[in-house]
Amino acid sequence: MKKTIPHVSVLILLCVILCAMLPCGCGKKTSPSLCADRQRLMLDTTDNRTNNSDSLQKHLERYKNAGDKAKMMATYAELGHSYMISSRYIKAVDAHQSELKLAEELEDTLVIATALNDLGTNFRRMGLYYEGINYHSQAVQVSMSSKDRKMLKCRAIGHNGLGNVYMNIGNYLEADREFRAALEIETQLGSDLGMNVDNSNLGMNFAKRGMTDSAWVYFKRAYQHSKKCNSGTGLAYCHMNFGNLYQHSLQYDKAAIEYQKAMDYVDKEKDLWTWLQPCIAMAGLNVATSCNSQAMKFLQMASNTATKIGAKEYFPQIYELYSSYYRNAGDFKTAYLYHMKADSANNDLLNRSKFFEIESLQIDIARRQNEKKMAEAKTRLNNERNTKWLFAVGFIGLMFFSGLLWYVARMRLKTNRVQRELMNVRERFFTNITHEFRTPLTVILGEGENVQNAKHVDEMHIAGDMIVRQGKQLLLLVNQLLDIGKMKSEVATPDWHCIDVVHLMEKIVDNYQPLAKAKKVNMVYVHKEDKLMMDVDPDYLHKIMCNIITNAVKFSNAEGNVNITSQAVDDKLQIMVVDEGIGMAQNVLNHIFEPFYQAGTESKNIGTGVGLALVHLLVKVMKGDIKAVSAPGEGTAFTIFLPLRQEDVQSTPLADDGVSILTVDKSLTFDDADNAVSLTDGESSADTTARILIVEDNDDVAHYIGSQLPKNYCIYYASNGEEGLKKATELLPDVILTDLMMPEMDGMELCRRIRFGDDTCTIPIIMITAKTAQEDLEAGLKAGANAYLFKPFSGNELRIRLEWILSERQKLREKFMLAAKEVDDAKSGVHDEMSVEDKGLLSQFTGIIYDQMSDSEIDLDAVATKMCMGKRTLRRKIIELTGCSLVKFVSKIRLDYAEQLLLNNVELSIGEIALQSGFNDLSYFSRTFKQAYGVSPVQFREQRRK
Repeated sequence: MKKTIPHVSVLILLCVILCAMLPCGCGKKTSPSLCADRQRLMLDTTDNRTNNSDSLQKHLERYKNAGDKAKMMATYAELGHSYMISSRYIKAVDAHQSELKLAEELEDTLVIATALNDLGTNFRRMGLYYEGINYHSQAVQVSMSSKDRKMLKCRAIGHNGLGNVYMNIGNYLEADREFRAALEIETQLGSDLGMNVDNSNLGMNFAKRGMTDSAWVYFKRAYQHSKKCNSGTGLAYCHMNFGNLYQHSLQYDKAAIEYQKAMDYVDKEKDLWTWLQPCIAMAGLNVATSCNSQAMKFLQMASNTATKIGAKEYFPQIYELYSSYYRNAGDFKTAYLYHMKADSANNDLLNRSKFFEIESLQIDIARRQNEKKMAEAKTRLNNERNTKWLFAVGFIGLMFFSGLLWYVARMRLKTNRVQRELMNVRERFFTNITHEFRTPLTVILGEGENVQNAKHVDEMHIAGDMIVRQGKQLLLLVNQLLDIGKMKSEVATPDWHCIDVVHLMEKIVDNYQPLAKAKKVNMVYVHKEDKLMMDVDPDYLHKIMCNIITNAVKFSNAEGNVNITSQAVDDKLQIMVVDEGIGMAQNVLNHIFEPFYQAGTESKNIGTGVGLALVHLLVKVMKGDIKAVSAPGEGTAFTIFLPLRQEDVQSTPLADDGVSILTVDKSLTFDDADNAVSLTDGESSADTTARILIVEDNDDVAHYIGSQLPKNYCIYYASNGEEGLKKATELLPDVILTDLMMPEMDGMELCRRIRFGDDTCTIPIIMITAKTAQEDLEAGLKAGANAYLFKPFSGNELRIRLEWILSERQKLREKFMLAAKEVDDAKSGVHDEMSVEDKGLLSQFTGIIYDQMSDSEIDLDAVATKMCMGKRTLRRKIIELTGCSLVKFVSKIRLDYAEQLLLNNVELSIGEIALQSGFNDLSYFSRTFKQAYGVSPVQFREQRRK
């Protein structure tokens, strides 16, 4: 990691230089949203808006004096809405323009979008459709910068405003597209209020095109959404739309009903402006149908209300209806006067001064747009001037920066690759070292408990032997790890002695002859010199030869040869160890001296990767060299060169008797050697309750697992996965206990193959392993294991799991046998042939009765319900299939189950069998059984024993 620090420093420095070269405008100021919550609520409803413009003006002045731009922006928004409600559109536009300017200064995107939509709405209501399209389109573009719910709402409002503009100018197809875009967003937001508005607008668009049927569809959808959001205003407009359609189709009675409903939904005291619309519509309907008294009633109500609230925009329509009313009555003079009043009211709404204001507003808008375009053009010109000299600097900087990034990326990639390899090596090491530690610890702890509970001396001796053997295994492993630590930290110093190395080698090789014989390997040592004095550390040489010889014997085939030779070559001792074993591929050979390196899969040649790494370090400390040559299937040859004399080293003479070679326990090296514990498969007998197959490559662990199981179990052993699979296929045991890390085939592969076998797929499997990671447990369960125990494990837990698994299998076996018997009896007793459906029905019924077997009374109604049929139907089917009544057939199932217990469970008394079969009265059970079988239960059991 230290090597990467300069590169990072250079990278940071370069970034600082490049940032300094960039124009200052790149650092755009960001500001959090400062708009008031009240302003954001206006996106969904107008209920929060006020028309008290005087009060808002006072607030605005106070905020201006305080310099609070956020509150000024929110106040301008409310002020604009109040002007828009009172139809003062010019003032509304000025307020929203001020709001927009402040929002741009504060960089509040949400308020920018809402202000643009409000401006579009005001221009649309003034009939300035071009400006309406312009501002609504800008609102849609701005709101597309985020997927926030409020921004999506702004986009929907923008599409809705565009649709209204296009509908007003007669571009109905474009209006339909915009309304549908708004509806899609409102649907995504789940806003019933918004979907009500959009569906209503789509209906109006179809109505204007004369497509009444389509209009009805969308008006009804709007009505449903209005009901969901409980919007009185929305429901009022829906009934208004229904009334317009009925009136258009000359269904005046229905139209009158709808208009009346619209008036009823509006709160007259709170919203007279909305209430006026159905009132005017009702007046128009009565004028059209010449209902003069009703027409005058509604006209007077409309006129008085419009005057009261100052709704000048309604006067042209009201006066025109008065004109039509008097025309129908034959009073053409009065009709003409009201027609003139209607024209005058229209002129009042858009008088010359307002047209002048609108024209001025258009000119102002155009001026602002031109100024904006000129500013953009000026900015582009300045940027083009600056680009010429910045391009060269930027290009050079970019090339340099790219080169540096490439270099840093390359170094990081290399570092990451090394770190990944190191992590993989560490992971493999800790996985294997954990296995090496947990395996002997399992035996030590388990046998320690056996020693505590032992009642016989022989049991204590066996447990003690195992504890000592596995303790030595742990000690050897720990010593090797400590030796590697000393060598790598350079704190170890050889204890040099001048001795006869040939004699030392003879003692070492003779000490390991029992290992070779245990593996049936012929090991021979040949030396060219009879005596050869050498400066050497005897302990180091012993450890070197120990690891190389044990590896050579371990990987040799039975009846193979291991040849060891030594000779002096150019002031060096050459030692060669050649075996005829399995050999190694070249890619494996390149890494064998690396600490903790493991070749192949975990199940093949399991170890810690410590031995050869220690050999390599010991040889280097003794200033020697080691090489290996190997090929798959042809064996391996190790060649060691050690100096005969060590310069600048004071060696001490050492007599041959002073060289001590530790006696080697063969169990420390080979898990597959003949250990002190001899494992033999159990013999099957009539009293055996279960057959258990233990697949474990360590004999001590296998013996310990077997010793934890009940004595009446018949136990079989296998030393690896392949042997375990073969025995499982032959024996079909009740349960398999397997280790995970084994030679030849690991426990995971064994589990998968057992699950794919037709005969073995149902055998329960319990994995016992030292791999405790969660992913290993999940992998084991996916492979098909029923349970997963970690070493060192509890013998009680193992026995409990076994008992439950065997109990469940016994119950399933009993239920299957009972159901099969009932089906066979039914076939032979009633029909020669039975359909698959009938067999399934009979098996299902028998299984349900089995589950309630110990209950003296069975609820046959509940049984029929479980089988999804009535009790009468069930009774008819049982009689049809078995020839027995429902109660009699249940009794037969009980007796058949009792028969199974009498035959297979000799340890149960007659009373216990009666209770388990659902008979509370022993004498009644005996009479019923004798009626069915001709003999009593006791006599039946005695006859079958004979």
